[in-house]
Amino acid sequence: MYHYASSSFPGIPLEQSVAMIKHMKVDSKRAFLKNNQPHSDFHHKIQLCPQHKEYLSPETIELLKEKYPQTEFYLHANVKVFPSLFIKDASNLIHGDKSFLIEQNMMYFKQLNTVNKKLNHQYYTLHAGYQKNSNHEDMMKNLYALEALMKVEVFVEGLYPAQDNYLMATLDEYEWVAIRHGFVLDLSHLNIVFHKEKKEIDLKWIKDMMLHENCREIHISENDGSRDQHLPIKKDSIVLNIFNDLSFMQEVQKRIQQNKLTIFSEENFSKK
Repeated sequence: MYHYASSSFPGIPLEQSVAMIKHMKVDSKRAFLKNNQPHSDFHHKIQLCPQHKEYLSPETIELLKEKYPQTEFYLHANVKVFPSLFIKDASNLIHGDKSFLIEQNMMYFKQLNTVNKKLNHQYYTLHAGYQKNSNHEDMMKNLYALEALMKVEVFVEGLYPAQDNYLMATLDEYEWVAIRHGFVLDLSHLNIVFHKEKKEIDLKWIKDMMLHENCREIHISENDGSRDQHLPIKKDSIVLNIFNDLSFMQEVQKRIQQNKLTIFSEENFSKK
């Protein structure tokens, strides 16, 4: 049903994190996991994240592909493709007349494209970004420009209200993007949105967005509604309420089987 991100075990070498994911046992106490077997048997997708010292050089990608030939590796937003971490998202300018900024951002996205091609992926996901860099209309132009550069679909991940003033941070903004472009739905981010907007969690709204034709990736983890924490899933959470709706999850599974949707857990298992 869903797969894991390398950020499940942050701060350790990337290859070690991948190995730990491949040898994890499924916890039968968690209602949305089935069978007690190694994840390597059926969780054949792993999302590579920036929470590691190593960066994703083409050589690192080849090493992972050689060691795990049956595993599909996906790239998370802001993944490290250089030794230093660069925060590059959909608000970063890659079109227009600010040539210096464009050159800086293009350097990152071109290297990202090189890595993505080695993974043979037909899409990439990235965060919506910051209001200080862009507005939603220009964010859309950046997405189209990035798709033209990478020759793949690019899906934008929604965020939440914060001091940093993110784009795509309200329920209305999620809906605005959803009817225009492919997007990533992070259920933990939505938990923050509902709390910050002082609204009761609307499971129907969330389920409708999960089944939206433009929803192409879903992330799951837990938080207390105040900030992004990537905690393990707990009882009576949004995730469990949704995943325990078997008839709804059958519809989700159809989209997964049609390769229209992928779900990644971003739970940090070093946290309790």
